[in-house]
Amino acid sequence: MAGAWRQVTVSGVAATILSGLVLQVAAMAGLPAPNLALWAGTLITLHLGTATAVGYVLELLAGVGLARLYLALIRHRRRSTVLRGMAYGLLLWALVMTIGLPLFGRVSPLVGNGLLLDPGFFSLQFGPSAPVIWLVTLEMFGASLGLLMGDAITRWPPG
Repeated sequence: MAGAWRQVTVSGVAATILSGLVLQVAAMAGLPAPNLALWAGTLITLHLGTATAVGYVLELLAGVGLARLYLALIRHRRRSTVLRGMAYGLLLWALVMTIGLPLFGRVSPLVGNGLLLDPGFFSLQFGPSAPVIWLVTLEMFGASLGLLMGDAITRWPPG
């Protein structure tokens, strides 16, 4: 019982960290990689140090929540696979590009104060490589979930 919850939580945290590494590598390569922790944290506070810390917590919570959603979506399958995870990553990418980023531009105080460009539809304000970076990041997230969730499906729901 606790094993399934633990596996979902660990999978969500690990997939979030691995996808964050993709963004770090992209930023080091000079590509337009968003600072998701800062973006998320500034929805709560504009103190940049606090916002980054809060943002990391929000990122990890979102990763665990998305792992739970992934499990709910593939629960009827016998096992989680990397390909199923990548399909989930592609779905997340489509939702982020068409709904998440345009919505972020509307509610972000960073955008509202002119401190950040509104990412807009498909994040095209940051250049043509931005949607590709998002795609690679979310595919890493999905593939990691697919690999790490393994047989958690056979033990779900716990209790």
